[in-house]
Amino acid sequence: MRTAIEAKKRKYELFGTVLSVSPYKFSKWILNLGVYLSAKYGIDFLYRDFKKQGGYKKAIDFAKENGFYIQN
Repeated sequence: MRTAIEAKKRKYELFGTVLSVSPYKFSKWILNLGVYLSAKYGIDFLYRDFKKQGGYKKAIDFAKENGFYIQN
C-alpha cells in the first residue's frame, strides 16, 4: 500500500514489487493486491512473475555475484 501511495505522490507512471521473485510468495495474491491498489490509488501496477524461466535462481546468482544482501 505504501508503495502505491508513494508512487502516486511522486507522480510515477506505475508501481511494482519484487515480492514475486520469491518462490515462497503467492503470485496470484500479489497480482490481486496490486490490481486492487491500482484501482484504489489511480496508478498502474506493473506485474511480473519473476519465478518463471528460472528467475529466482537468476536473481540469487546475480545478488551473490554483486555482493547484495540476501534475506533468508
